[in-house]
Amino acid sequence: MNTHHIDLETLWTLPTTDLRHALLALAATTATPAPDYYNALREMAVRLVLDAPDPEYGPGHNPPHSSAEFMNRFDTAWLWRAWGGEHDADDQVVLPVGAPHERELLAIAAAESGKWSVLTAERSRYQAIFRWLAARDNAPEPEGADPA
Repeated sequence: MNTHHIDLETLWTLPTTDLRHALLALAATTATPAPDYYNALREMAVRLVLDAPDPEYGPGHNPPHSSAEFMNRFDTAWLWRAWGGEHDADDQVVLPVGAPHERELLAIAAAESGKWSVLTAERSRYQAIFRWLAARDNAPEPEGADPA
């Protein structure tokens, strides 16, 4: 996909599958020591964000419609709730017994484990990309583009 012709105005009108490919192409990387592993984590994070279930129609029917909405979905608590996760009285995440989206909930937990958060890293990556696109297109900077 030629990312030089993507602009923020039309990006969010793409069908979900095309939107996923465009976003991953915009943030492509080969500069990591383990690019296959990192790319798998990146793709997982973008899939979780883009495919967050619609309450009525389920996963893949509720794509973000703006840069701000896309950026805000990289929030762990938002993703956890969107995919059917629960919180206990101490606001700790709880994997519900028989959760219909258990695989996605486990992926969210994995994305936040370890020394660094995949979700935070990808949010930062897209923040820079959207700022670059806005500057290139002489458009206002997207709302929600500041790091959490």
